[in-house]
Amino acid sequence: ARIVSTWGDRELGDAAKAVLAKLRAVLPRNLKAQFDALGVMAPPAHYQATVVIDLARVRRAVRAKKKIRFSYADANGTTSKRTIWPLTLSFYGAVWTVPGWCELRQDFRAFRADRMQDLEVLEERIPPDADKTLAAYLKREGVKDLNELT
Repeated sequence: ARIVSTWGDRELGDAAKAVLAKLRAVLPRNLKAQFDALGVMAPPAHYQATVVIDLARVRRAVRAKKKIRFSYADANGTTSKRTIWPLTLSFYGAVWTVPGWCELRQDFRAFRADRMQDLEVLEERIPPDADKTLAAYLKREGVKDLNELT
């Protein structure tokens, strides 16, 4: 929960804390001291790239299977407007990314959240398409076992 609270958004951090509280509540008394002394440290996210979009809105769009639109700046600062079918949120090092199917490029792309602005969650739902799923994206990225990611 400390890591999620430090590196995630408030909604995700609150959910992680609630899960830990529920776990602690059902533990036998003799295990609570061990649980409380896990010794996990989450340093402040002072070197994390600044994200101006609301990651909770992206998560809700993923769950609701709704398209999102945003302005995106590439590594050179060139901006473009993108509409994607968001598949998930992922976190690598100090960077959140939003992998999805990009309508402009007609291909999977992973967009850095710190380069996204003006996020809109569209009412348009993602069409059911077996070729544009999270599993298809991960397979293309070389992930053979989804359990590697959790």
